[in-house]
Amino acid sequence: MRDVHSRSSLGQGRIRHLSIRLRPDFDQTTIHFRAQYTMDRPVRRDLHLDARDIHLDRARSRGARLSFDYDQDDPLLGQRLVLHDLDGSDQFVLEGKCSPTASALQWLTPQMTTGGLQPFLYTQCQAIHARCLFPCQDTPGVRFTFDAEVETPDRLTAVMGAAFRGKTGRKGLQAFRFRMPQPIPSYLFALAVGDLQFRPTSERCGVFAEPVLADSAAWEFARAEEMIQIAESMYGPYLWDRYDILVLPKGFPWGGMENPRLTFLTPSTLAGTRDFDGTVMHELGHAWTGNLVTNATWEDFWLNEGWTTYIQIRLREAIDGTELASFERRWSTDLLSAEIRRLKKHPEQTALKFPMEGVDPDEALSLVPYEKGAQFLFAIEQAVGRKRFDSFTRAYIRRFSFRPITTDMFLRFLTSRLPGIGRRVPLRTWIYHRGLPPSPPRVTSHLYRQVRTIQNRFKAGVLPTRPDVSGWDWRQTSMFLDTLPDQVSLNECLAIEEAFALKESKNYAVLGYYYPHAIRAGNKGALPRIRSYLLKVGGLYFLRLVYTALSATAWSREEALQLYTENRPTYHPITQGIVDKILNEAGLRVASEV
Repeated sequence: MRDVHSRSSLGQGRIRHLSIRLRPDFDQTTIHFRAQYTMDRPVRRDLHLDARDIHLDRARSRGARLSFDYDQDDPLLGQRLVLHDLDGSDQFVLEGKCSPTASALQWLTPQMTTGGLQPFLYTQCQAIHARCLFPCQDTPGVRFTFDAEVETPDRLTAVMGAAFRGKTGRKGLQAFRFRMPQPIPSYLFALAVGDLQFRPTSERCGVFAEPVLADSAAWEFARAEEMIQIAESMYGPYLWDRYDILVLPKGFPWGGMENPRLTFLTPSTLAGTRDFDGTVMHELGHAWTGNLVTNATWEDFWLNEGWTTYIQIRLREAIDGTELASFERRWSTDLLSAEIRRLKKHPEQTALKFPMEGVDPDEALSLVPYEKGAQFLFAIEQAVGRKRFDSFTRAYIRRFSFRPITTDMFLRFLTSRLPGIGRRVPLRTWIYHRGLPPSPPRVTSHLYRQVRTIQNRFKAGVLPTRPDVSGWDWRQTSMFLDTLPDQVSLNECLAIEEAFALKESKNYAVLGYYYPHAIRAGNKGALPRIRSYLLKVGGLYFLRLVYTALSATAWSREEALQLYTENRPTYHPITQGIVDKILNEAGLRVASEV
């Protein structure tokens, strides 16, 4: 299979195991590495690896110096590292360091953390950023086991998406040892270093967080064990031994990242209400679909996210009941419709699978693989019945565990296990055609109808009041705000703000849906709260919404540049690149050195 986002040559051999030593340097914002690679077979010719801005000091094989050079430099893919004279060897050692601007890393000063006392470092390797840390075959089509040693100052703690094997100390330094016995793709390689404490929540679950957040995080995510047991009853055993959660500082660009054994979460999920346990359901679902059964290329990304969104909804139904799960499914149809409208300049990206050569997977990220992918799977479930589809799902997970899978492989397995499904569900239309699905499963929801009633009254000129929305779930509020017309008047905006008590709200999702409307309506009184929001929230999805509105609205354009200039250093490099582009395309020139 060809991966358009990798320059590595898999025909010469695949990395089977990695033994790596990492030494983060907080002063120079770089990681020094020494990595021993073991291949699955002897390499008979030159070996090509993915790299991006890696400074390689030396390469050796069988104790002898190994010659190397770089070629095929590309702004998106980086450089191709060529190792020469490996003929007949299945092991080699590379030593070097990554760039201070490596996109896989965020370096935080103490002032950028919640505790404010110690610096912080964490990785984000999805989708094609592992090549910034060390040369590798940076494709989800290759899986490897690893052992690692991470050297840190003795005041800091290192954690990895791997089993902890102990630590040693000397002269103000600590060396943390880890082992990952289950093979993973490079994008799931995960490391964090900071002032961290651990709180257990069950025998196999716990939470790492900065000390000031540790107790609240343990309470917030105490339901993880319950979720695992329910997921195991539906989809088979949890094969990663432990499920721990790391709460990161605010610059983390996603709601969560499903690194095996150690889910990374944004601190915005610490609502004190367990409102965002859906994020944990989603990242936990990846333990079966994504981490265990993995998309072979980023063109097959829907196999990770569509399946996991489906599992998330099934977990929601099992834990919180059919009504809330039905509401989330029904709202997802509206979210998908809005996303497809947003992608009108890139209609090819509204198909579940589309050619991605030359396309940055981060910039192409949308709700389509999540929501359209889940709807596709619910359509199959509806056609064959839940009992039969659950049996298929368990067989699918068993068959492809610890393996990469393409869309064609999925279709072959589907049609072999569910004969005739192609006559009942237009499979290739769902996957390869653009736009909305042909006939999505119908779902009814009382909670959804409540929102629609208030929306229809709003369209007729009747403004919502607090009694109208009393008792609403925060997801209902989010849906109402998300599906408002792009342009509402200032009076309408202020009435909405009052009805939903948005001045008092601390829910980052609700506010993320509201503030773009406030900006476009000219609600200048909300600016101090927007300023505070942009200082505290680092999630890319909502930052993209807010900065797009700020930069596109006359009164707030200069505010957009000023706010972004102030906050940019606290955002992750992935976020910086995307928001830079938003402001630059709006005619607001952002200096990358800001």
